[in-house]
Amino acid sequence: MASTQGAVSVGSAGNERQITNVAGGTRDTDAVNVRQLDAVQRGAVNYDRDEDGNVDYSTITLKGDEGTTITNVAPGINANDAANVGQLNELGRRFENEIINVYGRIDDVERNANAGSASAIAASTVPQAWMPGKSMVGVGAGTYGGESAISVGVSRLSDNGRWIIQGKVTGDSQSNFGAGIGAGWHW
Repeated sequence: MASTQGAVSVGSAGNERQITNVAGGTRDTDAVNVRQLDAVQRGAVNYDRDEDGNVDYSTITLKGDEGTTITNVAPGINANDAANVGQLNELGRRFENEIINVYGRIDDVERNANAGSASAIAASTVPQAWMPGKSMVGVGAGTYGGESAISVGVSRLSDNGRWIIQGKVTGDSQSNFGAGIGAGWHW
């Protein structure tokens, strides 16, 4: 049982009393009045109220037209924790680095695609044998989108002029190499 020595009671259970005209407390051990409590409540964060005037524990509106800065916020850990500016800045830096990496990879893909197009152009410009029973070695070059390529090809037309075979190799400015072989029959 708790000691009540030094306690002052102005009523009893079911027979409570109101003390009026209490001055505002100024020291840690002084009593406080309703005016002081109201001032504390106005300065505190308050829950919003719904249309019926009931406390809505799901929302809080901070006072002031300019917004309120909340400082000394620990980094959020769980999904429903608040994040601080430091966490958002770090997320922004990481996102920026990822975007830079994606742009770099897109640039690489574009250069390789342009070099591949240059290789196709180079391979298509290599002349082929056109006289029956003869062979030909040819060279072609191509450029596309700032990239370039060279191609070397060998072809042979059969003695009766009905069959042709050819092979080509290419190399481009992105250090890619390609090869192709083909055959055809005239009738």
